[in-house]
Amino acid sequence: MKTVWTMTVVAALAALAAGCDSGTSATTTSAADTAGGDTQTASFTDTTATFDSDKVGELPAGFTAAKGTWKVVADAKAPSAPNVVEQSALDLDFPQLVLDKAGSFDYGEITVNLQVMSGAKAQAAGVVFRRVDDKNMYTVRINQTEGTWNLFRTIDGTRDKFDPIAGAPGAKQGEYTKLKVQFKDKVITAWANDVKVIEYTETSDKAPLKGKVGLWTKDDSVARFDDFAVAHK
Repeated sequence: MKTVWTMTVVAALAALAAGCDSGTSATTTSAADTAGGDTQTASFTDTTATFDSDKVGELPAGFTAAKGTWKVVADAKAPSAPNVVEQSALDLDFPQLVLDKAGSFDYGEITVNLQVMSGAKAQAAGVVFRRVDDKNMYTVRINQTEGTWNLFRTIDGTRDKFDPIAGAPGAKQGEYTKLKVQFKDKVITAWANDVKVIEYTETSDKAPLKGKVGLWTKDDSVARFDDFAVAHK
């Protein structure tokens, strides 16, 4: 069985051209970014993954595990039970689950419910966006040990860390937190349970303009994610 996918219809003709099967409703759209004189095209599909129709113990449909051990597990306390996706590897730097199904986004909005279950070295989880590869992407994550949210920008393998808004709340142990991230042009904003925690304007001309989206953890962090959605808006 497949993950339940819901898409925003951008144009009726595009929907007809997509040729979707009965288990997937998809609209693929293109948009152009211009930087340094070069035009780059993003092709994207607005997507929501609840994991409830995926088979427990397997990788969810439409995703690729770039790093880590990712599988669907049952969680009766999840925001939309019965299923979530969990990362359980204990010996990797930055496990990532990439939503290949959605394509490449230049700008958009991501929402997800996340919970860090455990971790001796670290207790961190979040999302990646404008992900070109392991060496070029953005990450917004909660460090539950420190109780802080941060934005990271990775360019050619070099990670830069940007601090949260002063007084931004952390995530509560044993509870799911709703994370929302918006990225458009040079502005990146994030909210935790509807409270703004990140606000950043990019200054680097080398930062990635477009890329895939996905889920992220750190070191031995065991974390769960539910209702992962991305929309081009």
